[in-house]
Amino acid sequence: MIVEDGISLIDVSLSFGAVGVFSGFSASFPKGSRTCVTGPSGCGKTSLLRMVLGLLAPDGGRVSVPKGWKASAVFQEDRLLAGFHGVYNVRLVCPKGISDRAIEDALYQVGIPRESWYLPVRQLSGGMARRTAIVRAVLAEGELLVMDEPFKGLDPVNREKTVNFVMENLRGRTLIAATHEPQDVELLRAELLRL
Repeated sequence: MIVEDGISLIDVSLSFGAVGVFSGFSASFPKGSRTCVTGPSGCGKTSLLRMVLGLLAPDGGRVSVPKGWKASAVFQEDRLLAGFHGVYNVRLVCPKGISDRAIEDALYQVGIPRESWYLPVRQLSGGMARRTAIVRAVLAEGELLVMDEPFKGLDPVNREKTVNFVMENLRGRTLIAATHEPQDVELLRAELLRL
């Protein structure tokens, strides 16, 4: 079923060699909705996100995303520029008018200490790099936020801070997050899509 002003996957099929991932799969994500995609490893969560982002074409069927929608993403890998500091990494995708102070404030909100904001991100802990990648995606402009295992490796305190930051800054965007963690569905107040 196609949703007006939202994202639809219609009768999608996808295989990698002899391994079938989707066959006749359909799903819809209305504008402004929040959805957590769950299921066992290898069931196609990341592939679904990549199809929604236009990074992977299905073998059959159709993926419909409203024309002109911009998307930002948190991938399983942080995909930061390792030699540059966190503020610069975030600035790369931000609207032109955003100040360094606003970026610093966002990094603070997710629990990254002030002394780490201007270190090359290769010097950050895995958790700090992850949170920097999340801040980058959340502060980017667009109608769609896609997150693949966004909170993996975060301790409970920083996980809560980061989830709160995401929720406070969604600004009505459609959110699709792949996760293995049942608590993420509740924390993000999201619908559940099991694969």
